[in-house]
Amino acid sequence: MSSRVHKLVLTGVFVALAIVVATFIRIDFQFLTYEPKDVVITIAGFILGPWLAAGIAALVAGIEMFTVGSATGIIGLIMNAIASISFVVPAALIYRTKPSFMRAALGVLVGGITMTLVMIAWNYFLVPIFLGAPREVVVAMIPTLLLPFNAGKAAINAILILFLYEQVKRALDAMGLGVSTMMVTREQLPE
Repeated sequence: MSSRVHKLVLTGVFVALAIVVATFIRIDFQFLTYEPKDVVITIAGFILGPWLAAGIAALVAGIEMFTVGSATGIIGLIMNAIASISFVVPAALIYRTKPSFMRAALGVLVGGITMTLVMIAWNYFLVPIFLGAPREVVVAMIPTLLLPFNAGKAAINAILILFLYEQVKRALDAMGLGVSTMMVTREQLPE
């Protein structure tokens, strides 16, 4: 199988898996929803690279908007895509410089902090529109709801990623998708 077809097949596998996870594992907290799709997308980022993972995140957010997240509309799409991309891209960038468990751990830590901070800013701007509430109400939610939710989401995702990554990689290798051959070293990365 050519490298391009190989990546396309793996991308499809990860998109489908992320959609299944986002559809069937959902926990609602007021107007916020936790679903562990970022676990799948980050593992895709470790294997396929950060930019392809960002595309997967945007595609999955778009599909979610028309399926399980339809009630949140375009604001939900924007928030979903930004949250996933801000977690996945830093994690995958750090991991791909020198793939190892420690780089994966550092990557998900940085990705979690990045996502939490980015989502506080985006919540500040978009939640008043989404809820039709004054900005002061949203500011009051930051320390009591938004910060704990996003930090908790990042922590749960990080733990799941670190626990599942090697198992997913082995399973894909066993299925003949040979992800071990796709790993890129720092020397192979484009400048």
